Amino acid sequence: DCLMTETRVFLPEACAEAGVPLDMRAFYFSSRMGTGISTDNVLEAIEKHQADVAAFSFLSYEGLPMYPALLRDAERLSTAELDERVVQLMAQIRQFVGTVREHTEIPFLIHNVSGLPLTRYRKRLPFLGAISPARKRLVTKLNVAIAELVANTENCLLIDEHAVAEQHGLRRSSQSVVPDSIASDAFFHTQNF
Repeated sequence: DCLMTETRVFLPEACAEAGVPLDMRAFYFSSRMGTGISTDNVLEAIEKHQADVAAFSFLSYEGLPMYPALLRDAERLSTAELDERVVQLMAQIRQFVGTVREHTEIPFLIHNVSGLPLTRYRKRLPFLGAISPARKRLVTKLNVAIAELVANTENCLLIDEHAVAEQHGLRRSSQSVVPDSIASDAFFHTQNF
């Protein structure tokens, strides 16, 4: 996930300045790259490297296949259909968190969703809301479910991506750090967020 990848860039220096030793490891899963989510990899790493904390980013844009599909379909789903799809997605996340929690007591960090990335029209046309009403409903439903998961999981903290993006503005957060003229064919998409 981009948020976690960028955290990996800035966290080591902050930890070094604070005198906190850091050995950060990441496991990526991506529907785009055909890599599925696996508790086995995480459990093996936690056991082998004696982790102090685990951060989970389940709803990166290309992570679990159900999430980008939900973003894409949100406009045409009824409330009942949207609710059912959120329940299915959260069941997968709850199962993963529950399985890992059975094997370790370390703190978990789980981040919610902001609604980013913006669609290309909503990113550039200020007379449109940054996200559609349907996507807002989806984001709200997911964030309520994630907050419930965090509240009901021992030693778990919420990383509130939604609050940060709202505070700084979704359009400003989604502005590219690297000019399009440089990044047009690149595989990265670092944004102000």
